[in-house]
Amino acid sequence: MKPTSWTALYIAGLLLAEILIHASFLLSLLRSESPPYWTFHILGLFIAVPALFGLGYGFRMARKDSIRDAMAHTLPAGLLGGALGFAVFYFFPGFPEGLDLAFVIWVLVFIVSFALFLLTRQLYRRHKFMQSETRPKG
Repeated sequence: MKPTSWTALYIAGLLLAEILIHASFLLSLLRSESPPYWTFHILGLFIAVPALFGLGYGFRMARKDSIRDAMAHTLPAGLLGGALGFAVFYFFPGFPEGLDLAFVIWVLVFIVSFALFLLTRQLYRRHKFMQSETRPKG
């Protein structure tokens, strides 16, 4: 079995982010004054890209003895990256009228942390697979 590359994992993370962006937009349609789709798309990308890079950086810096040790580095690094992206979005395009900020923050923290958990688990499995492939057999 061929190992998964970092590029493939980042692309998978962006695809997962697109699915989550659409889910957030559909949830926002429950309100009568929902912001336009572009707001969610830009906000999602501002958060997803730094969160993915934070995840990758945290995983590279983490001890890989157990999945708990790996998550102790990757989840905070990914959430910090997402928070920085959120702050950049706040200052650069800004939030449109009718956006329930508390709802957006709650949804994004839940969704981003769940996505980072899934990606961290996949990175850990990849690392363990790579270790088992490099060990001498016998």
